[in-house]
Amino acid sequence: MAKRTAKTTHKQYEIYVKYLEDCSFLRTGKTAPDKEHNNEIWKKLTLELNSTGVGPSRNVEAWKKNETGGGLGTEKFLTSLELQLISLLGLICIEGINVPEL
Repeated sequence: MAKRTAKTTHKQYEIYVKYLEDCSFLRTGKTAPDKEHNNEIWKKLTLELNSTGVGPSRNVEAWKKNETGGGLGTEKFLTSLELQLISLLGLICIEGINVPEL
């Protein structure tokens, strides 16, 4: 049986969203010319996420790959944190772009 990993906690998501607000390269995926600066931001973010005392503890690469999963439910209301995240990332990131199939 595969080992289950701990789910990211609300507190960890709050920290992550704060970093998204402050560091545009985390939102866009585009790295600045100063890759070392970006790496330092990821190290600092990882340290904060892992030091909450609850939730998973991951390395930088694992946090970069972390996915929220689940998608938007039709019967669920979004939390203020989720709404804040959508305002930063935009709906295209959440819903995708409607393109005709060829």
